[in-house]
Amino acid sequence: MPRAPRLSVVVTTILPWPALQMTMDSVYEQARTLDAEIIVGMRETGLPQGAYPEAVRLVEPSGTLLSLRATAFARARGEVIGMTEDHCRVRPDWCEAVLRAHAARPDALVIIGCVENTARDRWSDWGAYLLGNGAFMAPLESGRYGGAITSANASFKRRGFPEQLPSRGWSGDWHAAWLRERGAAAVLDPWPVVDHELAVSLRQGFLLFYRSARASAPEDGEGAVVRPVLGALWGIACAPLSAVRTALRVAIRKGRFRATSIASIPAVASLIVAHHLGLACGAIAGPGSAPNLLS
Repeated sequence: MPRAPRLSVVVTTILPWPALQMTMDSVYEQARTLDAEIIVGMRETGLPQGAYPEAVRLVEPSGTLLSLRATAFARARGEVIGMTEDHCRVRPDWCEAVLRAHAARPDALVIIGCVENTARDRWSDWGAYLLGNGAFMAPLESGRYGGAITSANASFKRRGFPEQLPSRGWSGDWHAAWLRERGAAAVLDPWPVVDHELAVSLRQGFLLFYRSARASAPEDGEGAVVRPVLGALWGIACAPLSAVRTALRVAIRKGRFRATSIASIPAVASLIVAHHLGLACGAIAGPGSAPNLLS
């Protein structure tokens, strides 16, 4: 067997080409310079003929975003496994920064880097960013982070992965819970940086957060109903306050885009409602078709 590379880079998508072009163009050459392997999980063989010849293509015609990630992680051979999303552009030194961060923190199983927003045209763009990745805006102070692991800019030591992933696939919520069970947590590090370019209308953002929450629900009949539903209803009732806290936390702690963050509060509140509505529907009826539609 050839020697395992120092770094594997995982990118997955259920969208047709050219959804991956921005991401692949940003990461491919720098990864090859370091002899890193690039693993692309797709529903279809959508990479252009002859493009990115060194990339490993994994195809699951009926795969979900969660299952494609699990398949790609299982295939990865690197000592460190980095991941990003199909709407992200990694910075020119991202691969080196990932390896440098893990070398500096040998104790860290999972490292989350900076996620900067480059979709800024609408309040809904900012709302989706603040709720999903605002905590990772620069400046990013190093330290433990116990929340969900973002798929936009995370990297893992091989021992930071369990031997077997869930049957439905990999999610940041699940991996964070797996770490907590072992008394561990992800670590924030400012070195690896990606630009997050997800432009969504309010309707698109609502569906995105709804589906993401519902996709994490147990299969029909597998879990309790009353407590999750009551918790979701309480989350919906508290959405305005939660949105204010989210926006102010970013505005105050980061010291950037203060006016924009505050103006985005209504959008953030609507997306929080979508998230909790997804949790409630998932508790009652299971994930349904949400995993297949999550992109």
